[in-house]
Amino acid sequence: MQCIDAVEGVLKGIISGMAQRYADGEVDDLEFIRIVRTAVDCAVKFLEENKEIGTQPQILEKVLFDWGKAAWRCIHTQKAASDPFKPKDMALTQDEGHEDYLFDYIYKRGLYPE
Repeated sequence: MQCIDAVEGVLKGIISGMAQRYADGEVDDLEFIRIVRTAVDCAVKFLEENKEIGTQPQILEKVLFDWGKAAWRCIHTQKAASDPFKPKDMALTQDEGHEDYLFDYIYKRGLYPE
């Protein structure tokens, strides 16, 4: 196993663990997405400071971002589908663009959109 595989595996494990806490309702959207951002930022910083690993930080950054976003989207969709206050006639495809926007907004700014 290469060093970068270990870094990626550990961070995916952390994100997955936090995703479970999000699914269990222990953390909300904001907290989960901030944790993903922190994990990604720390990985990038680690790779920039340890160039001997020989991997471009942007590659791992994208992999971890996509991993976190996919985990959030899956759980968020399940929660939305079981929301008793959501209109039953609202198509799930209407939410897809909003989900991407919401995740990206919180990821970049650290807060909910107004």
